[in-house]
Amino acid sequence: MVSTRQFRAIGLGVIVVILVTILYRSNSKTYEPVNESVVGSASVGSGASVDLKKGSSVGGGSGAGAGAGAGAEVAGAIGAAVGGSGGISNLIESKNNDKQDEAINQRISKLTDENKEVKDSSNKPAADVKVDSKSTPDTEKAAEGAFDPSQSLLEIRSLSPMTIFSKTYCPFSKRIKSLLADNYEISPKYTVVELDKHEHGKELQAYLAEVTGRNTVPNVLVGASHESRGGADDFVKLHKDGLLASSIETWGNSKISVKKVNPPSNV
Repeated sequence: MVSTRQFRAIGLGVIVVILVTILYRSNSKTYEPVNESVVGSASVGSGASVDLKKGSSVGGGSGAGAGAGAGAEVAGAIGAAVGGSGGISNLIESKNNDKQDEAINQRISKLTDENKEVKDSSNKPAADVKVDSKSTPDTEKAAEGAFDPSQSLLEIRSLSPMTIFSKTYCPFSKRIKSLLADNYEISPKYTVVELDKHEHGKELQAYLAEVTGRNTVPNVLVGASHESRGGADDFVKLHKDGLLASSIETWGNSKISVKKVNPPSNV
């Protein structure tokens, strides 16, 4: 008849052998999920199992756990579940304690799942972070502050059917402005844009050269068309020929009226 002490010694020897086997296999990092479908047993390591009903176990140690790797975690789980430094003996002598067996199974299953999650996360490649340059504060600020000559021209033209682009120091600009102011009453009043005073005068003049075909001042636009109606010499000639008032009204497509004032005495 085998005594209790001999039985424990044999059990401890078996546990040591199995622990060594598990630790050796765990170094190869081959893990298998816990098989929860088997009542009263839990699979750990690489195919080794704990059969709680028969009283045999793999892994071991005190409540704090012993060994390293998967075997150490499982052994610690078993020790913690059965409690204290006498956990192994209690496990061997466990007389089909269902509550104790279930606690061990749940702890082993939890540790196995945690190991699997850590392994999966370590193998997952880092996500690329893409930065959309269109949405950065610097580009938004630049977009807000950018000058759009086409939009600026539309805004200027909306003020009046007739627009004169001029420069304050230009003698030809002064001449055409004096001609219109002294000899004609135009309604609605034409708009004068002094490009040398405009914040973006250079850009606006360059754009006018593209759309009107005229890169000098004065540059007169009348009506919906961006076609240049000429400069000082052109308007002086039309004035002398008596055609300036009718020409402006025709270009304005009935949206502007022109009356001549102070006609020459010989008319």
